[in-house]
Amino acid sequence: VPRGYFVDTSSNVNTGLVITDAIDSGGYSTGNEWVWVPVNSTVGNDDFYEEDENGTMAGCDADTQTLKFKKYSVLYDFITDTTTKETTRTQKTINKPSETSGFREIAILTDGYDGEKALLGDFSLYSRATVNSANPTILSTEKELAEQYIEDYNSMVQSIETYNGFYIGRYEVTASGEKAGVAETGYWMLSLYNKCMTLNKEHTETSMMYGALWDSTMQWLNKSEYIVGKGSETSGYGNYGTETITLTQGATTIIIKPIMYGEIERWPGGPTDSGIIGKKLKTGQTSYTRSNNIYDLSGNCMEWTQEASGTACRVLRGGHFGANNTDLTYTSSRTTMNLSGTDSTRPQLYIK
Repeated sequence: VPRGYFVDTSSNVNTGLVITDAIDSGGYSTGNEWVWVPVNSTVGNDDFYEEDENGTMAGCDADTQTLKFKKYSVLYDFITDTTTKETTRTQKTINKPSETSGFREIAILTDGYDGEKALLGDFSLYSRATVNSANPTILSTEKELAEQYIEDYNSMVQSIETYNGFYIGRYEVTASGEKAGVAETGYWMLSLYNKCMTLNKEHTETSMMYGALWDSTMQWLNKSEYIVGKGSETSGYGNYGTETITLTQGATTIIIKPIMYGEIERWPGGPTDSGIIGKKLKTGQTSYTRSNNIYDLSGNCMEWTQEASGTACRVLRGGHFGANNTDLTYTSSRTTMNLSGTDSTRPQLYIK
């Protein structure tokens, strides 16, 4: 447990140890909340990266291409047998940061319209060193951003190897941070990248979730009763168009899903024919969407990660509240979007 944080003593490591960075006089959390994900050979999720001491980054600029990345992600797919609940993990890709095709992490997107270099003038991307100051330093070149990607990733790997795990955000990120509430969905990926960096304290670092750590979380979850892999139209606990969710208010039980089109919350690429569709919930609103003390990993909002696809897109995980097909109704699902798309995200925290 990092210094400056408090433990929810009703939680435990096997089913999700919860910590917070602030409590009130009664000992109840008022701060950002995080859940410990063990990463070790017993869990079978410590093979999340590869090393290449001499590999160099892809990039639009020649000076970016001289940078050595040292470490990069191994990514996985998951298939769950819905009868036995047994999940099979298969290697998806080990594409390197020197490549511009396929799924990979870390990566600079080199597209001339949607790549980082093209968007630097539209976004104020923060330097990690000054992110919590009143006037954070703005990254001005592709090389500076690539250097930050490399340093962050290698620091994360070093921390996980030292402490045998990391903390995942308990909720989809909200306007007030890692707290229950309305998930942030109206911002571009790079704006949420900035926000995720601001949730740290003196002895920790935070950043937007890595695809590799999403996969490590899936491997930890797949020992439980939850369906994390493709193979079913239901996750067993997520907020999808295929699920019925009830909330209890006093003695009254309210069915809030599914709902008909008259009450629809529109979402990009959603169906346009009449019928039943889902509804976005506040993150942390119901225990039905909680797995190992983590809320809304499955469905609700799609969540940006730092995983890249091709030259113009990054990867969102976990599916969506409006999804009603097997490609987006399981916890480890992937979909891609260019950086000008909007949806939610979830940060990670590691000990410095």
